[in-house]
Amino acid sequence: MGILWLFLFGCAPDCEKTCNKLLACEEVDTPMLSLQECTSSCAAQEEVYAGWDDEIKQNAYDDMKRCIVDSECADIADGVCYDEDLYIW
Repeated sequence: MGILWLFLFGCAPDCEKTCNKLLACEEVDTPMLSLQECTSSCAAQEEVYAGWDDEIKQNAYDDMKRCIVDSECADIADGVCYDEDLYIW
């Protein structure tokens, strides 16, 4: 089942790819945020969820990164990827 799940959903994008997408979107409010700051904060958040050993939150965080990378900028700005249970860097 695990291999099928990976095949269907793939790996989550890394923080750099996710941050590149966010920072490229003029519609998304990222004032004064550099790629390095965004990537560092995203990676720190990943570590928090990994440290909790909470698969539900880990999966939700990965889903949010997938959503950001796969969505149009206007949709991201409208909150299509927002999850109130997750801290967004």
